[in-house]
Amino acid sequence: MIIVAHEDDMEILGFHTVYNLIEAGFGIIEVVMTDGRFGLECNKKLVPKNPEFRGERLRRIRKHEVINASKAFGMDKDGKPYVNVILLNYVDGYLPFNLLSVNRLKELILKYKPIVSIGMDPFFPLDQHHDHINAGRNYFFALKSIPAGLRPKKMFFIQNFKNNVYIPLGDTKMQQNILSLYKSQLKPIMIKLMSKIMKFFYPIKTYNNKIQRFAGLREVSFDYNNNKLKSIKDKILWLISYNFMKTTKNHYVNLYKPVPKIGEIESITDPRDIDNINEKNLSKFYFGRKYKWEKFR
Repeated sequence: MIIVAHEDDMEILGFHTVYNLIEAGFGIIEVVMTDGRFGLECNKKLVPKNPEFRGERLRRIRKHEVINASKAFGMDKDGKPYVNVILLNYVDGYLPFNLLSVNRLKELILKYKPIVSIGMDPFFPLDQHHDHINAGRNYFFALKSIPAGLRPKKMFFIQNFKNNVYIPLGDTKMQQNILSLYKSQLKPIMIKLMSKIMKFFYPIKTYNNKIQRFAGLREVSFDYNNNKLKSIKDKILWLISYNFMKTTKNHYVNLYKPVPKIGEIESITDPRDIDNINEKNLSKFYFGRKYKWEKFR
């Protein structure tokens, strides 16, 4: 089971992990937490270039794209896709982190009983995208709330700058072909450029193989000391990632406090009602009428 924020995150951030798992005989459950409705290219002033697509129309397009992409990973001998998609349909850009959003993932993990689980790293993230951070927080707390004997045997983080597990790169041509199915998000020239840049920056496991490049993962740890910034190198890398995309703040200690019981009613809201969300009503959307964002911070 791989848990990501957006429809194309698995193919961009976790492709090589998924590729190797499929090659090893695993089936994949891809859990996509948001609905993609606001994923539009913007100009320098952050104004969408094609605003007529925003909302329900783009949600349907991105749903179609992620289902097609899942099929492109191939079929087993019974004609069933290796990758099966579960859409949680939280609003793109406004992924909540609260007791009920954590419990939704917990219930999925307990229902499907994956041997391996993969999610975004909220401690050492490569970027500070709000949805990426909260997808990682939900994933971490879902695992933490499950008794040790019922958790997946192997649990990993992706999308981080501090890895301790390395796997060979998969078929990068296949990755490009699958990414090309996300026409609403990625232009062909961007896919080629991104593929080359990502391959260049993959770490090299030099003590084992001085030529082959590897993709990195980090094992999930519930020990605070394994998840906090210690070295000067870690702190510099975190500052780079934080300043690269300032869409949220990452408070490491908060991840070890009890899961907050936020608001009166869980914020699984009908997406059609919140196309006009702004900073003034955001805290109400997340936490309920009586809960203020400052308390969470």
